[in-house]
Amino acid sequence: MAYKATNKRQDQFVEQLLVNQQVAALLLDEEERQAAAATAAEATSSASTGRRRRTLHFPARSTARQLECKRNLPGLRTLLKVEASTALFHCDSIYYGSPSAPRRGRVARTIRAAPSFHGSPWYDWLQYHGTDGTKHYGQAALVVQSWTGRRARLVDRRAEEAPPREGCVLTDYECQRLRWAVPPDGNAVHLDFVEVTSIVGWVAVEHDWEDLCERHGLLVMPNEVPSTTAELRAARFFVNAFLEGDVEADSDEE
Repeated sequence: MAYKATNKRQDQFVEQLLVNQQVAALLLDEEERQAAAATAAEATSSASTGRRRRTLHFPARSTARQLECKRNLPGLRTLLKVEASTALFHCDSIYYGSPSAPRRGRVARTIRAAPSFHGSPWYDWLQYHGTDGTKHYGQAALVVQSWTGRRARLVDRRAEEAPPREGCVLTDYECQRLRWAVPPDGNAVHLDFVEVTSIVGWVAVEHDWEDLCERHGLLVMPNEVPSTTAELRAARFFVNAFLEGDVEADSDEE
């Protein structure tokens, strides 16, 4: 009955999209105000000391082993090629705009990898170029910088194309189905090291709710599903073809 009452109700979809857009705008506006306040404080400090000072964008510091455990990223040390005791600086977001105009569109062109943002986790999905030029999808997991590297990089969990379900409506509407990229003999998602210049843009990705409900029931949310290797391999997602990201960059923002 609930399905029949809500199916094909365009007015409800429009209302949901408007609410989501307004909430996102409020969060981005607040972050912009905080960034502006930090910039103003930095400028005041620089003027008082008589020299230009660099704003610290990486306030958090942890060892590679601590980050592996806290962010649940097995294989991070191997990916970064560092020892367990190596100190790394990390933050919750990274800007991927034009290097010639680093302040333009800063909020709009931000990839977030935040374990807590306004009380909830926020890990953006993105499309990026691999080392061989192939485009991949992945979920941002960590923004990291070494003490000697002086260059921020993004660590993400790679996803790969999954076979479509027979008769799937979303596939008919060109929503690409994804699954985690887990090696055949592994028990963790493949991690990629993404250069900022390799990021194409963020994409909207949703859980495959039909598949999730069939395996765990109607009342189970994704964050309540047990974190097992079997579930990691079984999880499915969809690139939302109805909600545009910024993969196609606007020419006036370049």
